Amino acid sequence: MTQSALPETAVAMHAPPVVLLTGWGSTGRVFDGLIAALGGEFALRAAALDMAEAPQDAGSEAVLEWALEALSMELPPGAVLVGWSLGGALALRFAARFPGRLAAVVSIASNPCFCARADWPGGMPAPEFAAFRAAYQADADAQLGRFAALQATGDAAAGAVRRALRDARPDAAHSIRLGPALDLLAALDVRADLAAIEVPVLHVLGEKDPLVPASLAARLSALQPAASVWVAAGSAHAPFLSRPRAVAARLRDFIVSLRPPQRRPAAGVARSFGRAAQRYDAAAALQRDCADALLALAPQLPVARVMDLGCGTGAMLPALRERFAGAELVAVDIAPPMLQAARGRFPGAGFVAADAGRLPFADASVDLLFSSLALQWCASLGSTFASIARVLRPGGVALIAVPGPATLWELRAAWQAVDGRDHVNRFLPLTALLAAAGAAGLQTESIEREDRIERHPDARSVVHGLRAIGANTLDAERSAGLGGRAAWARLDACYAEFADAGEGLPATWELLRLVLRRPHV
Repeated sequence: MTQSALPETAVAMHAPPVVLLTGWGSTGRVFDGLIAALGGEFALRAAALDMAEAPQDAGSEAVLEWALEALSMELPPGAVLVGWSLGGALALRFAARFPGRLAAVVSIASNPCFCARADWPGGMPAPEFAAFRAAYQADADAQLGRFAALQATGDAAAGAVRRALRDARPDAAHSIRLGPALDLLAALDVRADLAAIEVPVLHVLGEKDPLVPASLAARLSALQPAASVWVAAGSAHAPFLSRPRAVAARLRDFIVSLRPPQRRPAAGVARSFGRAAQRYDAAAALQRDCADALLALAPQLPVARVMDLGCGTGAMLPALRERFAGAELVAVDIAPPMLQAARGRFPGAGFVAADAGRLPFADASVDLLFSSLALQWCASLGSTFASIARVLRPGGVALIAVPGPATLWELRAAWQAVDGRDHVNRFLPLTALLAAAGAAGLQTESIEREDRIERHPDARSVVHGLRAIGANTLDAERSAGLGGRAAWARLDACYAEFADAGEGLPATWELLRLVLRRPHV
């Protein structure tokens, strides 16, 4: 294993080391632009597995074991391993093979099964790969040049990407020894590994990728519901070359999300949502859609008491009454003005002002607990899930929806570019939610993850929409808000880096929906 001669940058406190693993036919120089865009916040290394050093006369399984062993010897503990193309598949296999070694994994333009199979039509057809392999065997250097052009095909910055890929090609002596790595790419299938990976995972795809189609996003989410998926608009097989600042911003947000998020005090949460009570419903279309999707996951079970935890203005109370006719309905919220609005909308429920972490109900007194986009504001996830588990009867079910860590990453990234601060609340990854639920004795029955992208004309619209639903910026940073047209224009300019052409500024909501059950024993 060889490493490019890139110095490690200055390191932010508690930031994990980040190792970049290249794909087939490129050296670590391909990451120079991405490293520059990431700046000095992380300890960065472009680690190139020199596949020319792989065993030349061994089968693909032996080459794979050689690569994993080389990575095992070189990777620092607790690293974030970022792999591109073949490097992404190797990173995923490494995370599954060596649990506990990594902090997180990022795959970029990587197909968990590169070649199409009967049960995997999203890969390269076998005849196409065979023709590619034969052309490489006939003239390795010429085929690497054609491969650079293929990877850039369809990209909005195709010319620049093609030149960067050609500049990062290995020399002729190494080019002719990459056959075993190409055979490994054809043989490698890490689909079964995805469910076994215990650390946070981000998959980055290129919208125009001719080799790893963007339609793979749905398959990745099905195989690995806990992972985040982002499709880089206008990019082909090397998004970090065509949109380095956008990819760097997405990577930074993902890596920073590994740290425990800052929590707002319960009193501050209550004030924010109390102030938003009168205008909440007009601005909460996404919240209503998420709640409807969550209720659709409710299993058939005998229900005598239903709790809507974090009921807000009571928008879901009629639907809960219809779905569980005859059951006692209890609405709980931390903000009294929200409860007042809910009581006016649906007087046929009981209303209780309470913190989710200290529910004033008897043990085993609730059959079904429903909570949509509320628990993310709780100060202690452990005490919240413990409180939920306590009030659920044995066999009772909790339906939980919360925003995931990718929520509003574009706005955070734009703020970072303006003044180096997040300004926007961060949310826990699914792995942390499942761990807290499991520690409370709750069993996970199903997981859904959905990306919803709202479009806005400008950054002001995004920020005002959040204020309308009470999801204000971080208390500690609220005083550092924008102060005039020039400042808003600066935020708009930074935000535009993440926009799709002609479609407005995107605001991503990563929605996580869980069905949890308290076991009988």
